[in-house]
Amino acid sequence: MAAHPYASYAQFTQVYSISGLSQAQLENHYLPAAARYIDSRLSPAFTAPFSSNNVTARDLNIHA
Repeated sequence: MAAHPYASYAQFTQVYSISGLSQAQLENHYLPAAARYIDSRLSPAFTAPFSSNNVTARDLNIHA
């Protein structure tokens, strides 16, 4: 199942530097993997996937 990231490349790079990592790698691998992790951890208590405007999910996606 493909996870849709809750955060964008621009939102991620406002918080973290991605030295040595391309935008494509971040958008195609790391952010979707973080979204799957968030969904798997929170889905027992909440309905996942979360809406695209969920600020908490976005923040968790950036810091996961």
